[in-house]
Amino acid sequence: MLIILLVVVMAVMGFCFSLVGHWLVPRIYRGLRGFYYAVQRPQQQQPRPLSRITHLLLELLSVTCVLALFSTVPYFHPENILSRTRSSITRSTTEGIFEHLHSVRPPIPSDEILKARFVSRAGRVLYSAYGPGPLINCTWCGVDQPFTYTIYALPSILLPHLIHTAILGVVTSAEFLGENNEAGGVWRTHATCASIVLALGEGWYIYVYTSVLNERAATDARFPYWQLLTIRGIAFAILDAALGYAIYLTGTGRWSGSDENSTESLEKVVSKLENSLVAANTAICLKQAIMRDYELRARAVQFWEKEELYAKEVAKDDHVRIARVGVERRKDWVRVKEDAKRQASAIVRELFGEVGPMEGTETEGGWQTEGSETGT
Repeated sequence: MLIILLVVVMAVMGFCFSLVGHWLVPRIYRGLRGFYYAVQRPQQQQPRPLSRITHLLLELLSVTCVLALFSTVPYFHPENILSRTRSSITRSTTEGIFEHLHSVRPPIPSDEILKARFVSRAGRVLYSAYGPGPLINCTWCGVDQPFTYTIYALPSILLPHLIHTAILGVVTSAEFLGENNEAGGVWRTHATCASIVLALGEGWYIYVYTSVLNERAATDARFPYWQLLTIRGIAFAILDAALGYAIYLTGTGRWSGSDENSTESLEKVVSKLENSLVAANTAICLKQAIMRDYELRARAVQFWEKEELYAKEVAKDDHVRIARVGVERRKDWVRVKEDAKRQASAIVRELFGEVGPMEGTETEGGWQTEGSETGT
């Protein structure tokens, strides 16, 4: 039965890969290549500082990561009677299990309900798969109908994944608290798909344990409910840490996070340049039309004369003069010049690519490169 199941699973996976493989594989390759270059390649420009909203979202991810790790601590898990009494699912008797349990701790009202469920091996298998909650609280479920327990336990299984997906949706939203979240927005699809995969993987594991591998599960000392509590917390923590690192790389400009190839990026840049050229030509035509018309030219001159007078009046204001003097005294002009020079160099390097502009020294007559004469 297990071999047949594996063959069926491999066939389904092969069919799904044949459908989406041609779309998925290139994107995975480009994403991994971009991540490798973002981490290993020496940076050509200073990484930009993280925005306030990115800092806030990374702190939120850090909190969820810590909470996910705390959820793996056995102290926060429901009591596992079989594990605490070191009992076997098949060989231990019900009376022996609960006598040993009551010797460890005092009896509680729910013990009688579990005792009635533990009479059959199917009840113990359901207990190890769904935990004590469904067996104690579900009044319409039956041990002879395991699917009823699956339906009852489904909300409690999906609730952590829904909460986690909602948190990932907030972190990767395009806007958060009225501010643009460009660093997290590019990872929305990736985070949602990863969260869905985790939920489907947990559901598939429980289904296989309770349905297909029931016979083998009853003889193995495994407790999927408690195992999944630990695995789920670790998976949430890993996903949050990976997403946080990806947002950090994107927010600092080390990684674009896009799966576009160079041709698509170049087409976008060319399109933006064409739009800028159209806007510039429109402005030139508008200015020429204004300057050729006597009435419009006179109104334009009148407008700029008024603007000049208004600017002079503002500059003569006492409050403006005091503020200007205070800014000039506090401002570190040497640092301002260095920042401007660094930003200009970064822009030039981005325009010229890997080669960069010609290096040299600025002279009184122009710009002189090494091994050449002064140019203009």
